[in-house]
Amino acid sequence: MEGILRFARNLARQSTIVVLATLFALGLYQVWDLSWRWFLVAVGGVVMVAIAMCFAAIFADFVLVGFFFALPLASFDKWFWSPLYTTVQRGNLVYGGVFGLGLIDFVLIALYVSWFYRIFVARIQPLPRLYFVDLIVAGSLLVHFLGAIGAQDSFLAYGGIEYLLKHLMFYFYVSRNLRSAHLPWLVAAICFAIVGEAGFGAYQHWTGKLLGFALDKGAGSATSLSYQYSIPGLGNTRRATGTLYDSHAFGNYMGMLLPVPYLLFMTPWMKTFLRWFFGLVAAAGFLALILSYSRSAWVASAVALVLATVLAVIIWREAAGIVVAAVVTFFAIGTSPWTVKYIYDRFANAPIGTLTSRFHQYEVALTIWQRFPFFGTGPNNYLNALRRYDYLWLKELPVHDVMLQILAENGLFGLLCYLALIFTALKRLFLTAWARNDLAGRLALAAFIGVFSGFLDGFTDPLFREPTVFVTFWVFVSLAVALPTLGRDDSVATGTADGRQAA
Repeated sequence: MEGILRFARNLARQSTIVVLATLFALGLYQVWDLSWRWFLVAVGGVVMVAIAMCFAAIFADFVLVGFFFALPLASFDKWFWSPLYTTVQRGNLVYGGVFGLGLIDFVLIALYVSWFYRIFVARIQPLPRLYFVDLIVAGSLLVHFLGAIGAQDSFLAYGGIEYLLKHLMFYFYVSRNLRSAHLPWLVAAICFAIVGEAGFGAYQHWTGKLLGFALDKGAGSATSLSYQYSIPGLGNTRRATGTLYDSHAFGNYMGMLLPVPYLLFMTPWMKTFLRWFFGLVAAAGFLALILSYSRSAWVASAVALVLATVLAVIIWREAAGIVVAAVVTFFAIGTSPWTVKYIYDRFANAPIGTLTSRFHQYEVALTIWQRFPFFGTGPNNYLNALRRYDYLWLKELPVHDVMLQILAENGLFGLLCYLALIFTALKRLFLTAWARNDLAGRLALAAFIGVFSGFLDGFTDPLFREPTVFVTFWVFVSLAVALPTLGRDDSVATGTADGRQAA
């Protein structure tokens, strides 16, 4: 019987090859009738596919590493808008999640095609196991579907669901396929993002050019490239946006990434030149954070990095944290003639109306939630509800509090899923950092601080679902699942004998 099954599998495999080759030949014969340049394009494409197949064994690794480096470009999406909304309204709706197509969507397809091949075709990798975090994630998706049933605008609601589902797929893949060999690449990608964003943000701030770059290249607004994001109370001072849609999102993003080079800088077993490299990267991140002029990002990052220093000293019992804290303090004092004025003006000169309007937003958001207590007004339908139930004549803006935004759009069950996800991820990351002092442990604490910083920032900002911020959040959540078991047996996880992934 076993011989018959083996023969049947081989016959099916060979038959598939013959059929695919025949279809390929039938499609390719038309190439000879093309003009010379298109003939070269077609033949070149075939050659590139053939070369790529030679590297099929490392294709999945290549795409996953490419995904890490592509994270800063997540905001470059082509959104599919409903004609019912104006350009200004679209700029606010994008933070709730709409139908879109971007670079990382193609990366997502490549990741899952390679995973499908490894599991169901080559059968070199087992089916993924499930964790308690997955139950929370599934609950959040279910709440989105139930909230969409009664949503005023179903197009926006299902756009929000598709947006969430796409990021859940990134989470699921990374959490099940991350290996120890990928960690240095992840660190390199984060450092690349920080340095690139800091340089680009500094250029935007000091020249006033390319502000809103992602809005122009991502959202497709022809006038956004020359857009200058001024600061209330500070005149013509320009705030950096980097490759993100908004300076607040830019600051939040830097605050989430900064713990990685910061903690690696204080790692005593790290080589000296690498420690200095991480120190310079962290300094670049601090510069980018300052140029965002985001008060919420400043406060959240300051609290989070102080916590990172304290936890590093307590967990690993290393005096390096105290030394680094002293160095950072010395650096802060040395740069205070330039930075203190920026920070003081940002807090002292802000119009009081910006604060009072946010308090009014909180009142209206709670009113909306009281009308839709369990599943909310529907994914990405907050602004529609605002038009109907706003009794304070507010501007059409998302409420500047992530939890109130979730409460209004997804109801009590949506907020419970969000909080359960945050605290479960934080718990797993903390326990991992407590249990190990290797690179995985350091990244676990860095991800813990990054998630905590983003959570704090969300108390006064609504940009949790900005594309780059959102995908980074889900990468950190995936680390909460992957890092606790990482390194125990990578070859078992991937189904290969030597730990290398096949396509």
